[in-house]
Parts: sequence; structure tokens; C-alpha cells
Amino acid sequence: MKYLEKLLNINRFLSTIPPPNIHSVQAYVSNINISDIFSITFDTPYETLPPLTRIDNTAEKILHLQYSHLTSAAVFSNGNCLLNSISLIFNANQTLALQFRLAMIVELMKFSDFYLGQKIFEEDYYFSNAALDSAKNSDMPTTYNKEREYIGEIAYMSKPYRFCSIVGLYGLASVIQRLIMSIYPPTTSQLISSLYSKLIEPRIKTYDEPIMIMWTASSGKWNVNDFLPQTDHFVPVFKRDSPLPFNLNIDIEMQNDTQSDENNKNINILESEKHLSDNSDMEEFNSNVDDNDSNLSSSSYNTDNEKNTKKNQKQNSQKQIMKLDHIKTSGCLLTKRIHPLTNYFTNSTKLKQISCIGLRDEEHLKYLQRIGKIIHYGGTPRIEVLAKELFPKKFNKSFSWKRLTNDEKIKLENELVATAKWRNDFNSNCIRSVKCKITATNREKICRKCMKLNSSKILRVIIAIINNKLLNLTFTNHI
Repeated sequence: MKYLEKLLNINRFLSTIPPPNIHSVQAYVSNINISDIFSITFDTPYETLPPLTRIDNTAEKILHLQYSHLTSAAVFSNGNCLLNSISLIFNANQTLALQFRLAMIVELMKFSDFYLGQKIFEEDYYFSNAALDSAKNSDMPTTYNKEREYIGEIAYMSKPYRFCSIVGLYGLASVIQRLIMSIYPPTTSQLISSLYSKLIEPRIKTYDEPIMIMWTASSGKWNVNDFLPQTDHFVPVFKRDSPLPFNLNIDIEMQNDTQSDENNKNINILESEKHLSDNSDMEEFNSNVDDNDSNLSSSSYNTDNEKNTKKNQKQNSQKQIMKLDHIKTSGCLLTKRIHPLTNYFTNSTKLKQISCIGLRDEEHLKYLQRIGKIIHYGGTPRIEVLAKELFPKKFNKSFSWKRLTNDEKIKLENELVATAKWRNDFNSNCIRSVKCKITATNREKICRKCMKLNSSKILRVIIAIINNKLLNLTFTNHI
């Protein structure tokens, strides 16, 4: 109860009218030590699914559109889902959600100077509507540009069972002193994807291996063509400790292409909603994603396509695992729960997935330092050129963001991101290809897309210009 009492007291303090300033916020929690909140350490998170934990099949269908080598766990969808997820990763249960919420709030209050000093916290995208609305109703003097929104965000999240924004993820990364890989479902909105699919750096990093958290929709429905997609749930993500079913084959790019000819109809990944009962049991559901998983039958493991595939693989001298073709009868061992021999074989040629570190040679780091965290994308056309192409009636002469509506700003920013060749990842201190999935399989720990980017003439010229100051250029702040 002491943790709940502290949290409620903080919420009452932050919710006063007028709201406190940043100095009062820091002073209020100056005597609270985050390490005293926990009886556990954060050095050994679960890498695979913890014992007795159930897979969140609804979220996993969406997860496998990008990361088939990972799996998601079911947590309570009660507003504490982000904190439940962190608790499950470190404690194999969801009982520490309250402590993690308290620690997150204390971290964000105590070290608010650090967070408000970051460029990313100067953008409205990172704050909830509740925080933005609270800032409009306040006229208190501020030290930082988004101080009112920041305090409003903390005030909102300080109440138990309230959904957390990405601001909470930054606080939690510092609490556990390690990177958090924020996974956002695939979307044609490059802006949204770049904002929320990222490695989140802690204030102080003690441990190297990141944990993984995924944003998802509790309804199980996901429209990749929505430029303003909505998520309302978090789930923890783990490495799979067993291979995927033989016929599982999901490719979001292929699905998106097939839908584009039908006027961008919604792709509803799942038709039925996810539900957690009081006993933490996940209800069954049906998928409308044609991944062939639901069509697997023990009566026949081979199809004509599979036979042709095997024939081609044999001609190419590639090793494979043969699947048995048989008719299941009353005498079949499978009906007696005897596992077939093929269950004990694994594909030894499968490469281990690791985090892509991006481009971070000396020249890359120098470039990032010189552009001062204001240019987020590279290789794009000049912003005024794109703006005049998109909105010719608004910009006959000079360009100004102030002349755009919110929807027009989003459209322009999406166009900027869509035409970019690379992303300046200041959180991870590296340059990444816009196609980087933050996973690699080689010794260099750099994915193929980033390695290809490294040989790009455009990137090399821009780096040479910036690092050597060969020309006086004006660069636009690409969000």
C-alpha cells in the first residue's frame, strides 16, 4: 500500500491548479530513491517466454508481419499493460506493475532537466491529447519549450491504470538502465513508424542487451494503410524458443501490394477481439490472415507446391527437413500424442538474430554531432520543393510551416520520410537506412540495408560536406 499511497500523493501534487513548475516537481521527489522501490535487480531479464506465461496470439499475428523469430506474451489489458509487460520480463509475473509505475514517474520527475533537454521532447507527437490539453489551460512561466506538456503527461500517467505514452518508455528505460526496443506494427505512415519504432536509450546504460516492447491494438484489427493508426495496448516480446510451424509464411509487403488494387481496403488482421478473463485466460480467436497455419492438418503434410519446392531444393543440393506424408488412422502414433521424429530436428543453418548497430564509424559520429540533433532524415528533396508540389496553391513563393493545417503537416512529413534514404538515429547514436529493421545476422552486426547505405554516394557526399564544411548549405529540420 505504501507504493500506491506515494503514487496517489504524487498525482494529487501534479494535478493541482495551477500546476507546479519544473523546479517544484524535481524537489517533490528529491528524497525518493528508485532503488529502494524494488527488491529485484535488472541484470537478468527473461529472453524467452517465462514459465507458465501464455502467448498473446492476437498480438503475435501482428508481430509476425515483421518479426517471425519473436513471440509476444499475454498481459492484462487494464491500463497497466506497459507496466505489466516490464514486470513480466523481469519477474515472470505482473505483480510489480505498481512499483514500475511509481519508479517511472519518479525518474521522469527527478531528472526532468535531462528529458526536457532532449530534442525529441520538443515535439507534440510524443505527448498524449490529455497532456496537450492541460498545457493549453496553463499560463505558468516555463524554463523549457514543452515543460507544461511534460508535466501534464507525468500527471496523467501517475494515476494507476492509465495508459502510458512513449514518454513512459523513456522513463522505464532509465529505471531498468538498459535499451528498450520499441516495436510498432507495420504502417504506410513512415512518420509514425519512425517515431515509435526505435531503440530507446536510457539516461544511464548499465546493461547492453535490450528488452522488447510492442505497441498493438487490443481489437486485433490493424490497417497498414492508415496514416494515423491507433494503438491501445502494450505486450512484452521475447525470442522464440522453438521454430515456427512449417507452413507459416506472412509477408506484410505482399499483403499490402495485393490490397492496393482494391482502393486500399482495410487489412483486418484478426476478426475477433482479444479478452483476458479474471483468471488470466486468453479466449480463442480466428484469424483472417492467410498464413496457412490454420489449414495445417496431420492427415497430409505434403502439397504439390511443397513437393516441387523440395525437388528444386534437392537439385540445388540444399539440406532440408523432410516432412512425413501419411494418413492419420487409429493406429497412427500422432493420435496417441507420440511426437513425430521431425519434431526433434532443427534447421542448423538458421542464423541468429541480433540488433543492428547501424553506421557508427568516426565519420558517421562526427556527422551526427555536427548536425546537432535537428536533421532527422537524409537524402530527401528540399522541403520547399516538396511543399510546392503537394500544395501549389499555398506556396507560390516562400515556404512556411505555419500556413499548413495539421493534416497537411502530417502529409508533408510523411512525404519527407517516404523519400528519405537514411535516418539519423540520435537515440542509438548511429545512421540507419530507412529500411533498417533493427536486426542483423552477420558478424559486423550491421544489416544489409545499412551496409548498402554505407556505399551510397549521396551519403558520402553529404557527410563530406558536413564534416569538412566544404559548402555553406541550409538544411531543413526534418521531424
